[in-house]
Amino acid sequence: SGGTSCGATVLGESFTRGAAGSASAGSASAGSVSGSATGLPFTGAEIDLMTAAGLTLLGGGTTIAVAARRRRAGGVS
Repeated sequence: SGGTSCGATVLGESFTRGAAGSASAGSASAGSVSGSATGLPFTGAEIDLMTAAGLTLLGGGTTIAVAARRRRAGGVS
């Protein structure tokens, strides 16, 4: 149709947009996106496992502290 088309590829997504008048009447926008974007990438940490490990270590430390206090209190006569 005499127009130029622009295209770009960003992180595996391909974005193309044709000339200003080339959009079909049934499309919502002039641009089209092809790819399988399902959402944002996971950039956090596995907080569930770290929380469980931290609580286990806190429980173990508390148990050792209580046992040491009882041992000292029972040994002094």
